[in-house]
Amino acid sequence: MRKVSITLKIAIWYALFMVILAGSLTALLISAQAGQERTVAERELVEITADASEKIANNTDSFMFNKDIRYYVKEVYISTYDVSGELIVGRRPHSVSEFPELEDRTFTMIHDTQGFEWFVYDSFIDTGKNGIWIRGMMRHVGHDPTGTFLLRFLLLILPVFIFLAVLGGLVITRRLFRPLREIISTTEEIRADGDVSKRIPLGRSHDELYELTRSINAMFGTLEDAIKREKQFSSDVSHELRTPVAVIQTQSEYAMEDPGYREQALAVINREARHMNTMIGQLLLLAQSDSRRIHLENELIDLSALLMDIAEQQQITAGEENVEILTAIDDGIFVRGDEMMLIRIVMNLVSNAVKYGRTPSADNISASKGAGLITISLREENGRALCTVSDKGPGIPAEDQARVWDRFYQIDPSRTVTSDGSSGLGLSIVQALTKAMGGSVSLRSEEGQGAAFTVSLPAVRP
Repeated sequence: MRKVSITLKIAIWYALFMVILAGSLTALLISAQAGQERTVAERELVEITADASEKIANNTDSFMFNKDIRYYVKEVYISTYDVSGELIVGRRPHSVSEFPELEDRTFTMIHDTQGFEWFVYDSFIDTGKNGIWIRGMMRHVGHDPTGTFLLRFLLLILPVFIFLAVLGGLVITRRLFRPLREIISTTEEIRADGDVSKRIPLGRSHDELYELTRSINAMFGTLEDAIKREKQFSSDVSHELRTPVAVIQTQSEYAMEDPGYREQALAVINREARHMNTMIGQLLLLAQSDSRRIHLENELIDLSALLMDIAEQQQITAGEENVEILTAIDDGIFVRGDEMMLIRIVMNLVSNAVKYGRTPSADNISASKGAGLITISLREENGRALCTVSDKGPGIPAEDQARVWDRFYQIDPSRTVTSDGSSGLGLSIVQALTKAMGGSVSLRSEEGQGAAFTVSLPAVRP
């Protein structure tokens, strides 16, 4: 049975169930019929015996010569006995060799030499002096070895009924399990050619198999997206690391050829090594986020005080870049999470605003040369702590806003790790860390109107 298909197993068990049900029904009907036949036979035997007893009781002195008394009526044998059990007159079946003791108003079942069953019923008539026994005997026709008509009918019709029922069950089962066969076929095709873009056709019936198929298709979609991200991630990593590695190799070769250039080459090599080290750390953090292995502390944090500290610390660095930081932070807003991760989230957003949120100066159209204004705000709304870092820069085009969360994606492709230290991973890290703490991050921007990134976290009461 282990190698038999589920469809065939269900059909076999269904057939066994139908056979057991049909057998039980047949046995029940036969038993009911036998009981009914026995009741009818006993009633008829009692009536005939009682009729003979009445006639004999009215003629106790001359009943042996009374021609109105019949000793064989409707296959019932009537016989009379004296008080000692000796036969007086009557008829008895020749196939019966042994007769039971006489018992008043008692039914007895006996068998003859041919195996047939006989009902025996006795009745005693008190004549005042001695008394007379009246015995009636009737064969149980329900025990006929040839069987009854009902049994013959059942034996003829039940096999046909069982065959049709099993056939119908097999057809229904095969139709029900058709989605499973399609699931097996599709998964085998995916395993053979590695094409996870294939999907299993959805059936028309919205049953459990439909839900299973829909769930598997959704899993294939998630797997396809993960494979695409992995391929893109691998391609981006190889591309981003190729440039600093090439710079380090070139600078080291120059330093070996020109001793006077050695100090400058070492500075460039050191800078690129630090950029690579930063990128590798960021990649490891994102890898932990993808595998849900980021270890986060769950501590009560005064987010208002934390943002004020960050704003004060970053004002010095931002001032060197001709950027001013303003704050609009409500007091007394608390959250639960990892303080170091929260600091990293806000620092990445501030750093991003300093780099890309400056307004071009009047004498230079480059935003990197202009002044900038950053606002860090915090408010509580509907049980959420909303931290927003906004700038007054050129903004982000609408077609690029959905892609700013992609790893290694930069709106200005000229910006690389070798020019300004940006690797295109900052916003990806912000999104991953915020999600890990049960929050979300969103972007609101218009071209020429700056950009605003809002981090939403569940607010708590200390």
